[in-house]
Amino acid sequence: MSDYRDDYDAVRATRRPRWLLRCLLLAPLLLLTCAGMLWWTQGRTVANRIAAIRERGEPVTPAELEDFYIRPPEDKDATRLWITASAKLSAAGQSTDISKLPFIGSQGTDPPPPGQPWQELAASDQFLKDQAASMQMLHEASAQGGAARYPTDFSQGFMMLLLEVQNLRTGARCLAMEAYVRAHQGDAARTAESLRAIHALSRSLENEPLIVSQLVRIAICGMADAHIKQLLPAVQFSDADLARFEDELQATDFQPALHRAMLGERVMGIVTFDNPSGLGLTGPASWATRIVRGRDLPAYLSIMEDYAAATSKPWPATLTETKQVSQQLPGRMGRFNILTQQLVPALDAATNAAARGTAQCRVTALAIALERYRRANGKPPGKLDDLAPKFIKEVPLDPFTGESFHYQASDAGYVVYSLGGIKSPQNTDPETGALESLLFRWPAKPKPASVTDDADEPTPDVDDAAPNANVAAPDSKS
Repeated sequence: MSDYRDDYDAVRATRRPRWLLRCLLLAPLLLLTCAGMLWWTQGRTVANRIAAIRERGEPVTPAELEDFYIRPPEDKDATRLWITASAKLSAAGQSTDISKLPFIGSQGTDPPPPGQPWQELAASDQFLKDQAASMQMLHEASAQGGAARYPTDFSQGFMMLLLEVQNLRTGARCLAMEAYVRAHQGDAARTAESLRAIHALSRSLENEPLIVSQLVRIAICGMADAHIKQLLPAVQFSDADLARFEDELQATDFQPALHRAMLGERVMGIVTFDNPSGLGLTGPASWATRIVRGRDLPAYLSIMEDYAAATSKPWPATLTETKQVSQQLPGRMGRFNILTQQLVPALDAATNAAARGTAQCRVTALAIALERYRRANGKPPGKLDDLAPKFIKEVPLDPFTGESFHYQASDAGYVVYSLGGIKSPQNTDPETGALESLLFRWPAKPKPASVTDDADEPTPDVDDAAPNANVAAPDSKS
């Protein structure tokens, strides 16, 4: 009996290490199986989301984004004119001889209102004469309709440099200088022509499917609006020119283009997941993003889906829903969402910039209508509704609230404004609490001369709103 027990114990002793060995061999296999199942599940999630995007007719790949980018009719395509003129003006703007000229010079100051002495008037006029060929191209592009489709290579992702788009800002500044020169020379009709050309230059970016390009468009449009409001009390624009300004401003709404740009931004993000070096991630950081891609990409697509849905809504729902998505980001992103954390958090800023740009256009349209009413009746209207339909086709609503803009009138003058937008002491009117860019007051308060910095533009924080500062990053004048 004892011999049997000894044999049994010996067998158990040999089986124990074999069992442990089998466990050690099976554990990696089990882990690989689980990892494979997780990878397959995440891959299916990504594939399903991609399929759903395509079913809606939205782009996923760079080639699809190229097709999504609207091409203007040949007879209205002013791309070559805009690019050539702006590039030449940008080159001319590098000269040290123009440092004191307004808008384009590093030491330039804002021109005074027409009728007041302007020390740099002759020099500004001479610069425009020296660049007459380029300025003529800008006006030809405007008269042609202004539509454009700027060169792109979306396969580069956020490494793509949109130098042509950035040069447009210089073209807009030169047109602004031209408007003031013409105003000081007493030529109201040609002043209006210069200001309309700035708006046309802004509209040339309307179909750009990139957020950074839309931010440049908003800034250029804001430049035109600021100059219209500044020149409006001092220049006797014809009623026909004022009505034309109104129509252009009333037709400007940055929400549809923002939505298209959000779809384009998603494509650029997908490209970045395939090549993380597009965000400057190399070595271990690049490999880390590739390892966690299976968990990160589904989160990115889900968040961008919500942003796209939010920006498809009219104002002010776009603002409300985009803000809700942004507020939820901390709970939707963890340590594995390396790329998502870099690609999406600033999209809320782009939406606010689009709302601010839209509000500025509408305030400027109201400013024009109010001036037309005052000139016709000798006093401002009692309420904004009195402007329609004779002095404005329809009274616009504030995109921040969906309600009427604030309006106050008295025998001494009037003010119209929006209380939307992100404010600071430097850009806020102390009496109303409104952004200076979202306000028009008559009579205007005297404004001291200051170094030109485009302070009246609703200039978006491009570095904050775009994942890569290399893409058409703003220059020091904006």
